[in-house]
Amino acid sequence: YQWLEPQLEPSHEWEGVRDGETFSRSLERAERFLLLGGSLAVLLAAVAVAVASRQYALSQRDTVALLKTLGLSSRGIGELYLRRLTLWGVVGVLGGLAVALPLFWLLVRLLSDVLERPVDFYLDPAALTPALLTALVSLFAFAYPPIRRLRNVPAMRVLRSQPGETGREAIPDILLAVVAVFGLVWMYAGELMLVAALLGGLVVLLGVLGLLGWGMVALLRRVKGGGNSWRLALVGLYRHRRASMAQMAVFAMTLMLAATLVLVRSSLLDDWQAQLPDDAPNHFLINIAPDAVDDVEEFWATHGAPLETLYPMVRGRLTELNGEPVKEAVSKDERVGALNRELNLTWMAELPEDNRIVDGQWFGPGETEGVSVEAELAEKLGLQLGDRLTFTIGSSKVTEPVTSIRTVQWDSMKPNFYMAFPPDGGLTDMPATWITAFYLNPDNKLALNDFSRQFPTVSVLEIDHIIDRIQQIVQQVTQAIEAILALILAAALVVMAAVVSATLRDRQREGALLRTLGGQQSLLARSTMLEFALLGFFAGTLGVIAAEGAVYALQAGMFEGTFRWHWQVMLPVPLIAAILLALFGRWQLRPVLSVSPMLLLRRLE
Repeated sequence: YQWLEPQLEPSHEWEGVRDGETFSRSLERAERFLLLGGSLAVLLAAVAVAVASRQYALSQRDTVALLKTLGLSSRGIGELYLRRLTLWGVVGVLGGLAVALPLFWLLVRLLSDVLERPVDFYLDPAALTPALLTALVSLFAFAYPPIRRLRNVPAMRVLRSQPGETGREAIPDILLAVVAVFGLVWMYAGELMLVAALLGGLVVLLGVLGLLGWGMVALLRRVKGGGNSWRLALVGLYRHRRASMAQMAVFAMTLMLAATLVLVRSSLLDDWQAQLPDDAPNHFLINIAPDAVDDVEEFWATHGAPLETLYPMVRGRLTELNGEPVKEAVSKDERVGALNRELNLTWMAELPEDNRIVDGQWFGPGETEGVSVEAELAEKLGLQLGDRLTFTIGSSKVTEPVTSIRTVQWDSMKPNFYMAFPPDGGLTDMPATWITAFYLNPDNKLALNDFSRQFPTVSVLEIDHIIDRIQQIVQQVTQAIEAILALILAAALVVMAAVVSATLRDRQREGALLRTLGGQQSLLARSTMLEFALLGFFAGTLGVIAAEGAVYALQAGMFEGTFRWHWQVMLPVPLIAAILLALFGRWQLRPVLSVSPMLLLRRLE
């Protein structure tokens, strides 16, 4: 392009894959989806690091108390764990690079096969900056705060149990984590709407969780214990209310992030399938003479490929805007290619099904004045309803007011026009040819030979190979999206398993005590699974509701799609979450059921 640009004449126009209107939006949406996937991966990683760090810090409290009794100061303890954390960070970064570089080489090889051309394996050190910065922020914004608070553990904890952390101690760390999350998502996505949608959904979710937690505590306080598995499950929720609310918050956030990705992916794939269905038009007929329109329609009707709609087409140049030369009235004309060439003008009675009026009104029955303008061109020209446009067609001029502005789906593989006039309007007496697009089955290709012999002046444009290529690209991008989705869902499962294991020791100790007091194994298993199933159900319900809100904001601000409720995802997710967490709860109870209570209590102590 740098070589070609100086040689382009005013009538020439460069159109790259990102500039073209046929596929650029699909690529842009796919790129935004991958950015969304990367951002969600960062958020899940932050949750996992914070949960693991907090659990590690809790497990080190007795060790810190013992070190203090042996004379180690709080400052020394802080330095000790900071060195450990730094060492873990270095090992984690080196281990991550050791995994990433072979995968990068493998992806380059696969990409060479997909693109059917060699792709160089080149490592740009600057490309590692986001990953290294993410590791640094994760260490000191999510992992370090719980470990830093170990300095405050009293030495008396060696002799007697001390109360755990208070909520006030964690407030500065939460604020730091929010700022870090905002910065990381902004760095990866660069889209304010994405950051606002995700963080807004998380804030609303946490607010609802706070209200739900208050109501849950008020209700569970009235539940009395007993030998019923439901009663034991509800009492367990109340006894572990702080841990249960923390777990529910993490579960809900994790499910929200995963559900957001699934819902956006479903919307994208649905839009692409609607954009290029199997019977999308793959042939254009151009330069159809007015007296041949009926014969052309009859020909293809008899050959099994009936034509849907034929449009008249008049070549004209936009020359004046409200009586002024258009290039003087529009200061940014160098960016408007439509001013440097003739446009295809048409007239039509009905609005095409893939067009949408965004301002004004479509032509009414019998209306003969006005012009409808495509929305992006209207924005570039600064057009408003009532502006008068003058078109030069041969030696004639046509002046009409703008009566509507509409969006056009350029990637529909159908005839589309910047300007549309009403029937019997300003173009009626102008010389016109007709154009149409239709789907021709590959098995019926021989009909084109008969058509060309019977209508030698009609130009046939075959675009089936272009559609095949676009469908291949869409399929490849879809595979990339599916891979990202699978990785994010796997990460979500790992995070949920880590959160469940955070209370592993306490629950195993309680299970061993219940068995010592005569509790049956089946009762313990049922109550524990019910407790986690309730957590999963509530977290799943809140997560999918928050995900719908985030998807609504993303669809409106980033993906330019139409929002619709995803009942097929909203209904199963709470049930799936309940089943998964019930299985996780049963897994962490396994040592209680397989080992004698005395041995288990000795091991835990």
